[in-house]
Amino acid sequence: MNKTESATTTNALSVERDEIALIIASLNEVCNGVAISHQDFETRLGFTREEARGLLTRMQAIYIQRGP
Repeated sequence: MNKTESATTTNALSVERDEIALIIASLNEVCNGVAISHQDFETRLGFTREEARGLLTRMQAIYIQRGP
């Protein structure tokens, strides 16, 4: 994984396909697997479950676009 510096609030990140799969699996587990209340979710992670699910959806799209 490599980070590319940016002057904006958006950063480019170079990750391998298997790293994307790990991120997807982790997000899927925390969003849909473990039982965490909405309040605890936000307290522990700093993001709402909906925000995490949005990132999960975007990561899945990236994974599909990159192909095998």
